[in-house]
Amino acid sequence: MTSDVPETDAPRRKTVIWIAVGTAALIAAIVVVLLTRGGNSPGAGPGTDQTPSASAGASSAASGQPSAAVTTPVPSASIPAPTATGTPTVVPTKPTSATTAPLDQKASLGNGVSVKVSKIESVKGEAQGPGEIAGPAVRVTVEVTNGTDKEVPMDLALVNVYYGKKKTPASTLSGPGLSPLSAPIPAGKSASGTYVFSVPSDQRDPLTVEFSYTTDAPTVIFSGKP
Repeated sequence: MTSDVPETDAPRRKTVIWIAVGTAALIAAIVVVLLTRGGNSPGAGPGTDQTPSASAGASSAASGQPSAAVTTPVPSASIPAPTATGTPTVVPTKPTSATTAPLDQKASLGNGVSVKVSKIESVKGEAQGPGEIAGPAVRVTVEVTNGTDKEVPMDLALVNVYYGKKKTPASTLSGPGLSPLSAPIPAGKSASGTYVFSVPSDQRDPLTVEFSYTTDAPTVIFSGKP
């Protein structure tokens, strides 16, 4: 008994099978390409809707680094300018005048107060304070007379000595017999203060003694040979 199917059908079935396989392979390749391009697309994948600033903030938060705060500058016109108020902190004082007198005479300090150099002695200076050097010195005694009806303060009394023609400033010493003016002088009374200065023995002509006790009175400058 012979078959009714022609022998040419077998090659045709093989051809159909190969076409189906090729079509499936082509479809698979197209799918792979589409998936690959879709993964690299700027709009694909989760989180693609984040803005750059949000991403930067998230990165800073994840790394533990503080993010820079955005501040809005304040217009200079909104800040009021400081105004000058109050009184000056430094009160101008009138300049202190000076008067001169011979070394052996009395000088007026004004308002009934007078001063004189009552004694100048040559002594061996004693050094006790910092920077002092013992040696030849002069001990100067000044006497202040209060001719007013009230006491005169002496807490600011100041005596300076200069020696020689160049008027070189003399350094103060701690002794002997140092007793500066400090207590107030009662009305109608006199008081003396003693000061010691380092002065070379051969440079005491002339000798200048400067005295002052307040900025309201003139400074008296005595000068001459002791």
